[in-house]
Amino acid sequence: MRQKLEQALLALYPTMRTIMAKRYVTKYVDAVMGELASRMAMRSDKEVADGELNFAAETVRGEAGRCDVEKKTGYIYTLMQEHPTTSLVICTYTGNSFTQRVSRMIINPTYKAQVMSELKRMVIENIPLQKAEQQQLDIIQAKANQKVRIDAESLSSYIEHTSNTLRSDGLDTAYEQKLISNLHTANYLMDIAYEQDGICYVDEYWTTIDSGRKHGHGRSLQRIAKEVRHAALGECWRYDLKAASYALMTQMAKEISPELRTAGLKEYVQKRSVIRKRIALDVGISEEWMKQFFTALGFGAELKDNPYNSIRHKLGQEKFHRLIANTEFAIITKQLKAVSQTIADDIDGDEFDLFGTTYSNIDPKDGSKRTKNQMLAWIYQRLETQVMEEFAEMIPSDYTVLLTVHDCVYLNKKMNSRTTQEIKHKLRCKYGMVDFEGEKITPIHSPHFVSKRLREHNHSVQQHNANIAEQELLAKDYIPFDYSSLDSQQSFAATQ
Repeated sequence: MRQKLEQALLALYPTMRTIMAKRYVTKYVDAVMGELASRMAMRSDKEVADGELNFAAETVRGEAGRCDVEKKTGYIYTLMQEHPTTSLVICTYTGNSFTQRVSRMIINPTYKAQVMSELKRMVIENIPLQKAEQQQLDIIQAKANQKVRIDAESLSSYIEHTSNTLRSDGLDTAYEQKLISNLHTANYLMDIAYEQDGICYVDEYWTTIDSGRKHGHGRSLQRIAKEVRHAALGECWRYDLKAASYALMTQMAKEISPELRTAGLKEYVQKRSVIRKRIALDVGISEEWMKQFFTALGFGAELKDNPYNSIRHKLGQEKFHRLIANTEFAIITKQLKAVSQTIADDIDGDEFDLFGTTYSNIDPKDGSKRTKNQMLAWIYQRLETQVMEEFAEMIPSDYTVLLTVHDCVYLNKKMNSRTTQEIKHKLRCKYGMVDFEGEKITPIHSPHFVSKRLREHNHSVQQHNANIAEQELLAKDYIPFDYSSLDSQQSFAATQ
């Protein structure tokens, strides 16, 4: 890849010395690859769907440094990006300071295979962070206000397994990109982990937005891919609210308007997995996509038959029409729209209180006026935060809360049935439709890995078996007393 870039650069600038071309290409590739590795670790679902990546072009330009070509001084990054034959990435959107948005890029198809190969090498060998990425990490670490417990053995095993998988041939491109992203993040977590009193932790920086929801910044365990999160937490149990936005908003709307029809929504909350599978099969898409659509609708996404609508764009026209024609889906979305409208109509004024927190129609982040959908999203977030705070307070002290992620909580072990039912009963008494479910989390790991929990269990079993063997050995010398040789009076006396 580097040699090909050098040849292309020299073809564009015949008077350039070979040694300078090599130097410029090296600096350019190092800066771009560092940014790509960092961005792939934090890419959003939208970036994955579009095949694009956020890209801090200004930062990369500074990282690559300056050049002197044909008696003109400029930037190496700008020089290499001028022509498709010398650029690793192609810009699809130019960022600017006014909108506070970074540029969007795609990997140049000419060099994509080599770029992916280089990224694989970087994450497998755990190449040190680039300067800009290290600076971002330093900022997060300086502001750190949360300490999250992790299982370093589990995370190390995940890194080994993922590295070995990436070394294999014939991987699907999308799957390979996901593995590279996950391995980069896992390496990062392992690098910043530290031990305190025999327990491993990572420091994170969390802030609380005006709805009360807590957000982790950077590569917080809240934000990273669930495969890496689960590897970092190790074997544990996750308890999450069932269709939280649907349950909480429907309950609120019913309190405002008891006659509101919500049977379809109630059924979705109770049987959401079955319903999603049924609709997905009818439309011809995956259940995971169907889950994403329902989640988006719960947060205020709209169903519009135009190519720029996110759901319509992802599905395409034919499948979008099949989706909106599905009777079950139509009932749920119609009732959800009525719920949202009922809540919105009940709001009087630009400010109101909800569970002790005041809503303002001015967004404190940028000073803009909030839309109706943004107001409804704030209400949902406030309801969700309140429920999860109460949920966490109800968990007995003999359970350890490892992490909270908006609508779910990770515990170190499974709650017993009585505790689970008591918490469910208390939440339902106050919030009606609210329910939650537990799931055992078993991280991805290497074939030979044995978790600490399993080792402790195996040791306990071995100790138990050893005790049984010892007692059986002692019992071999035991001779029971023969009471049959005594008469009835003697036998009675012997037993006293």
